[in-house]
Amino acid sequence: LFEPFFTTKGERGTGLGLWVTRGLVHKHGGSIRLRSRSGVTKSGTCFNVFFPTAALSWPAAERRQKAA
Repeated sequence: LFEPFFTTKGERGTGLGLWVTRGLVHKHGGSIRLRSRSGVTKSGTCFNVFFPTAALSWPAAERRQKAA
């Protein structure tokens, strides 16, 4: 799914969306996970995107406030 030009949409899709998304997420230190359910009553795919959090120290926040 995350390979360039992979598509299930035939000529309607370029197959670049998930590949580009995965690259951007990884570039920012994040991760992307997919879950697929199959069957008659439960179907579909769910993507979870995770980004790391960054702590902002109080002195840095105060400097930004004074500079504004």
